[in-house]
Amino acid sequence: MNKILVVDDQRAICYSLKRFLQSEGYIVYTAPSGTEALMLLNDFKPDLVIMDVRMPEMDGLEVLRRIKAVDAKIQVIMMTAFSSTEKAIWAMKLGAYDYIPKPFNNDELLMRVKNALNVKKIMQEVVTFNELQDFGAGEKIIGKSPQMLEIYKQIGQIAPTDAPILIKGESGTGKELIAMVEVLSKNEKLVM
Repeated sequence: MNKILVVDDQRAICYSLKRFLQSEGYIVYTAPSGTEALMLLNDFKPDLVIMDVRMPEMDGLEVLRRIKAVDAKIQVIMMTAFSSTEKAIWAMKLGAYDYIPKPFNNDELLMRVKNALNVKKIMQEVVTFNELQDFGAGEKIIGKSPQMLEIYKQIGQIAPTDAPILIKGESGTGKELIAMVEVLSKNEKLVM
């Protein structure tokens, strides 16, 4: 069962999101501040964090930065009542999966939650990949750098679609290994 941490200084939002997400089958914890969220992080080990950008003490972008430093695979959806393109761009650069403006409807949030958790699952499969499983010629996927995690995230977002996929890169960079990932190998429109 997937675990979600909701972080917002408005307790009513935490309460309503907790009730909604629990009704959808998720385990949900809430935190009224970034500081409390970071304290919960190690004990609760969420798969997804849904967090407000504007909070007292520590803003959501700083909390996002610290979450990603602890575990880059935790997906984060940022939310805010103050739509700011600049904040959205910063959130994405810091590793947020998505950014949703308040108010939003539950269906819209649920779709984003499901997509983020799917990406988390695919990233986990690719990164661990049966603890660096061999691929025939002894080659292995071993990348765990922030850049490789971003590639895994993109794979997770694109693979379930019917869009053609073009994998580019210099010789020896592992294009074939990425193509061998089960999710991509099912996509018949793969081009290298």
